[in-house]
Order: sequence, then C-alpha cells, then structure tokens
Amino acid sequence: MASYKYQLFMEIKNNTVWILTGNDSFAVFSSKEYAEEHRLSLIELWHQSIIKDSIPPSLNNRKEIEKHADEYVEVIQVKDDHYDLTKGWASGGPEGNKEWWRYELMSNEEWKRYYRKIVSQFVIEDRLIIK
Repeated sequence: MASYKYQLFMEIKNNTVWILTGNDSFAVFSSKEYAEEHRLSLIELWHQSIIKDSIPPSLNNRKEIEKHADEYVEVIQVKDDHYDLTKGWASGGPEGNKEWWRYELMSNEEWKRYYRKIVSQFVIEDRLIIK
C-alpha cells in the first residue's frame, strides 16, 4: 500500500501566523485578513444553524426531554424574534415532580448580550514562528 504525506504550504509573512479558535474550531492562516474572513463565515454558519421555521413544542416530562433533548439548542431564531431555551422543574403536588423545557421570547438586550458572548468565543491570535 502506498503511503502519502500531505504538507500544507503557506506563504508566511514576517514569520507570523494567525490562529483562529472557538466553538470547536481551530485553523491556522498566513494572514490576519484570511483569519478574519473565516471567523465571520463561522459566525454566519452558527447563526444560520439557529434559524427555525417555527417554535418547537414544549417538552413536558422527563421522557419527552430525554427523547428530544438533542433537537433543542440554547437559542433559536424564528423570523426576527429570538427565543431562549428555558428549563423548569417543580416538585410536590398531586402530580408529583414535573419537568419541562420550552422556548421563551428574549428581549433585544438579552439577544445582544448572547450574540456578543458567542462572537467573543471566536478568537484570532497571532503567533511568531521562530526558526
């Protein structure tokens, strides 16, 4: 069986590379402009992933939550509105313990804070390569 070795060649300026990390991403770039372009594309991919056609139904018991938990992300967008996944639990009463997950409308300020938090996770750092 043939063995193949892959090498990545970049034109490195001033012995510097830019490393983009965040949200399970890692990439090395030969220019800050390329790194920033890729950063913006990753943010756009994340934003597209939270857009939904409608608000998913509430999950009203542990069995439903266990079955559908992977489908319920932290924040979604429906049209121009943003919704935060709220998880609740109550004990006692004639029905016993009750657990639920549902989406609740976020204020514009809550959305701005959340968006800034997500965007701040994508970090570009420059590193000097020493020969």
